[in-house]
Amino acid sequence: MRSPRTMKLAVVAASLLMTGTASANSIGLNFVDDGNGGVQNGAADALGATEVAGAPGYRRQNWNNLGRWGQTVTLNNSFGNPIGVTVTWDSNNTWRTGVGTSTGDHKLMHGYLDSTGQANWETVPYQFFWNENKPEVFIKGLSAWLAGQSGVTQYDVVVYMDGDTTGRIGEYWLQAPGDANDAPQALGSDLTSHVFVRDFGNFSGAYTQAPLSANSVANAADGNYIVFSGLSADSFILRTEERDVRAQINGMQIVPILPEFPDGDVDGDGDVDFADFEAIRDHFQMSVADRSLGDLDGDGFVDFVDFREWKANYPFPSAGAGTNAAAPEPASWILGLAAGLLSLCGHRQRRRRCRESV
Repeated sequence: MRSPRTMKLAVVAASLLMTGTASANSIGLNFVDDGNGGVQNGAADALGATEVAGAPGYRRQNWNNLGRWGQTVTLNNSFGNPIGVTVTWDSNNTWRTGVGTSTGDHKLMHGYLDSTGQANWETVPYQFFWNENKPEVFIKGLSAWLAGQSGVTQYDVVVYMDGDTTGRIGEYWLQAPGDANDAPQALGSDLTSHVFVRDFGNFSGAYTQAPLSANSVANAADGNYIVFSGLSADSFILRTEERDVRAQINGMQIVPILPEFPDGDVDGDGDVDFADFEAIRDHFQMSVADRSLGDLDGDGFVDFVDFREWKANYPFPSAGAGTNAAAPEPASWILGLAAGLLSLCGHRQRRRRCRESV
């Protein structure tokens, strides 16, 4: 009969043959139906830290739950960590779609920043907090956040919108601030096209993307979210205009566009080799802030998931005939590696964490 340790290593070996999933260090804002300012984690439609919501391809945890207005509020990323990016926002009031809060997606689309039906008033200096210009959202400090992620220089902005009445048309676009104030007192140039979205029905659990080609009232598209892609500005204002009484904002995301590294490539040099393995080994069971330290799946921690991705893709490019670049036979090698990684656990607390991870 095998010892408990041998049996455990066999389980580890089997788990190492599985593949992991990737996640991104993104930012999510959920505007809840609460007239108070600032962070509102106690609202009925606030998303819990582990609740997942978002359109296909953009689903995430650790949403920032925000009330009717706020100024220079520091945001957390999708791992729940503060990142130095701030938000200033305002609306005339909040309201709700009535779709309930049975799932994370319903919570995201339930509450929204409402508006007054008045045309924007672009005075000099610009009045961010005037009712005519609400709702709007100012994001600041993205450059430093992007610089902390290997090879990331651009991001997408996803905007969610769904009101309580169908047929209304809202206009949405991103614009640069014209100064460094928070909130801006001047407006810069547009960063994106203007997209016109028609509220086509209360959220049913399905996301419908409005195309960027919906660039006028006449060709407004049915939808409940927009994706503005390929942005690189340090700050921007999400602006709205009511083309038919309302232009609501239910939530938004800022999602880094990850560089096209081969799967398993830790150091970003375009191949998968033992240098990538060494980064994983040297930072195993550590919290890290960068892919180059072994965090292939982007969850802020180096573990067996990262190793499995490397192993599944080693070597890349594939070894040619007659070379010695092929990976060793997996059975004994994986068991040996598992034993070696467990030996890295050191003192009692770290051993416990290692055991829990395997």
